[in-house]
Amino acid sequence: MAEAEARVNALQKLISDLPDVPSDDEEYDREEEELAKNIQNVQLGPVDLVEQPGSAESGSKFSGPDFLNNAGTISVTKQGVKQKGHYAHETIDSFDKLPLDATLRKGLIKMGFVRPSKIQAEGLHVLLQDSPNSNVVGMAHHGSGKTATFLLAALSKVNPDEKCCQCVVLLPTRELAIQVAQVCDQLATFSPIKIALGIPEYPVKRVAEQILIGTPGRILHQYCRDRNIDGSRVKLFIVDEADEMLSQGRMQRNAMAQTVFDIRHHFDKNCQVLLFSATFDDNVRQLSEHICPKPITIKVNKEEITLDGIKQFVISCPGKPERFKTLMDIYSILEIGQSIIFVNRVQGAQLLYENMTREGFKCSVIYGKGMERKLRDKTMEDFRTGRTTVLISSDLLSRGIDVLAVTVVVNYDVPFAQDPSTYVHRIGRSGRFGRKGIAINLVGCRESMENLRSILSHYACQDKVKFMRYDDLETILESIEKYLV
Repeated sequence: MAEAEARVNALQKLISDLPDVPSDDEEYDREEEELAKNIQNVQLGPVDLVEQPGSAESGSKFSGPDFLNNAGTISVTKQGVKQKGHYAHETIDSFDKLPLDATLRKGLIKMGFVRPSKIQAEGLHVLLQDSPNSNVVGMAHHGSGKTATFLLAALSKVNPDEKCCQCVVLLPTRELAIQVAQVCDQLATFSPIKIALGIPEYPVKRVAEQILIGTPGRILHQYCRDRNIDGSRVKLFIVDEADEMLSQGRMQRNAMAQTVFDIRHHFDKNCQVLLFSATFDDNVRQLSEHICPKPITIKVNKEEITLDGIKQFVISCPGKPERFKTLMDIYSILEIGQSIIFVNRVQGAQLLYENMTREGFKCSVIYGKGMERKLRDKTMEDFRTGRTTVLISSDLLSRGIDVLAVTVVVNYDVPFAQDPSTYVHRIGRSGRFGRKGIAINLVGCRESMENLRSILSHYACQDKVKFMRYDDLETILESIEKYLV
């Protein structure tokens, strides 16, 4: 009893000691834990993460050497010991070599997946063959194929003959939950397995589908506590963007980290837990051990997480007027295509949208606090389908959102130094699945430059960044245009 009480006290201390996340979207995270007042159906539709049938020879983005080689160096740790010698991904060069159901392989072919990436080959080998009942922590950079890894594992482990929820997948935001549900729905196109979506403003019902995908507040309140799922029958619990989910320790009374733990307590003690993310700091890693004990860890080394496929630029400006003028010059002269401009605050997103619109630029804006969910859905759909090509966003979209056409990410505001992983998550919106991408950092004050240098130092990637001055427009345009081709 004393040992159990000590573990609980240690866990509570870990949660309370986590730093606040400096973001104006904290209110949005609180919204995810409220009961929805107006319920509205969200239709699962096609998502441009996927391709039509193809092969390596026909140019599939999911099978070419750039995609496969860009996955980084894999290491696997079991019971604290790093595995040496042969790794599964060295020989698994086809999904046919993995124990996947024929219906799933057919779905992969339709989506354009021909060969597994390193994280897919290694992760699925561990989850389906080598250690199928073990907890797993998966760390790999964005665009490396993590989502398909845990979704294929989920689709392989649930029993379609049992009409109940057997797997719960948690995502930090509504938009990301919708996207992952769309991908899962397409992977299961030829399978009898059904997917349910648990997010605000989506109908709540007793779940007969095998996989439930949703946000923490909704899953805890409307599904676990209201008994719309039988927790004793859930055998797989997946947390994507786990660093984000477990880092929010003191933001509010019902912190997201605590919500994740509360959800876990509703499931059987033998429920398998999978945590996936691009980054894990020491505090989050320590906290994760309480929810995902004795995991097999599959990771990409820290230096690989800096996204070598993305060319990074820093443009130094003496003030905010010059910063805005530089942004206008870049968009006026260069043919950028689809891009995302990130800001730190909701008010900043609104102001930049108004200023760019006033200058005659067609753009859209998305943020969490104060923006109706229906409008957010429409904004994302317009951007995915190409009806709009420039999207101004708070950090709502910094994690996991896949729009293959995005080639440029602009940090109009440099992320806060206290949370360096946000930088990786933001610039990871470009260069998806091995494609080349561009990240432009517009720095308009000394504090922003200090934040950026701290972030670059954290990831030891200063030498991979090109620094330029705002008044050397010709050099700026030539440097960026070189990588747009």
